[in-house]
Amino acid sequence: MLSARGIRKTYPGDPPIEAVRHVDLEIPAGTVRALIGPNGAGKSTLAGIIVGLIEPDAGELALGGTVIARPSDRDSFTLGYAPQEEALFPMMSVKENLQLFGELAGLSGTALRAEVDRVAEAFLIADLLGRKATELSGGQRRRAHNAIALLGHPQLVILDEPTAGVDPATRSAILEVVTATAADGAAVCYSTHYLPEVAELDAHVSVLDRGTIIATGTVAELLAAHAMGRIEVTFDGSPPPLEPTGLTTETEGNRLIVRSHTPDADVGGLLLALGPAVGDIRSLNVIDGDLDDVFANLTGRTFADEPS
Repeated sequence: MLSARGIRKTYPGDPPIEAVRHVDLEIPAGTVRALIGPNGAGKSTLAGIIVGLIEPDAGELALGGTVIARPSDRDSFTLGYAPQEEALFPMMSVKENLQLFGELAGLSGTALRAEVDRVAEAFLIADLLGRKATELSGGQRRRAHNAIALLGHPQLVILDEPTAGVDPATRSAILEVVTATAADGAAVCYSTHYLPEVAELDAHVSVLDRGTIIATGTVAELLAAHAMGRIEVTFDGSPPPLEPTGLTTETEGNRLIVRSHTPDADVGGLLLALGPAVGDIRSLNVIDGDLDDVFANLTGRTFADEPS
């Protein structure tokens, strides 16, 4: 559905800013591709290039097998785009906003009314259609903003930070719609720096850092290759000497920390190796690796280190 090869974009400045250095990206129909990376990684620039709002310096973009050489090449392909910045007319009602953007997407009459009702129901805003955008909460505005991108069942949906600043109920609704949209056959590019929801979507993942995709794979594949879980054992006193187990261990005060790709499976062997010292255990916690660990191991930095 979407194929991008060697995409590059540099903004002028002193020094120039390489927003996208070299990106290859594939999103087949009926799938969700999560594009993860901290703020400033190049996600929004890449999204703008895909939908035609930003001209790349180099690279090839194809939609549905058609190479995009000029803007009109997108005319036979339907795109839905929700940028990071909300795009609602503030003094218009939610219904009027949806109708306007639906008309811009080529809908009219009965089809337009049906689509407005469909996306309003999906994003839990059916009871807000009569309200002006200025009367909505932040989460409600984000739902209406994202709903616009799904009008008309587009073949490719680009959602750029769709859950930024929203409440848990809004986040859950958005993730549910994203899953259903892919199940209906659309290709979905889900750009985010909120890592837990990527695991919830169980999406194929591309990790974008400083304008370059540095890793791709399913969540399970990335965790297996780049994340380390750990077992944390707290003792009443100092941790005892440990019989050789082949595991990576360290001590911090009265805590024994065991690093492992499979911490759940290694608990039994650890307890056997501790022998009689098991009776001195105060607490034992098994902590699985996550996508933040993947990013940290790939880059030497965590998301928390990045500017917001």
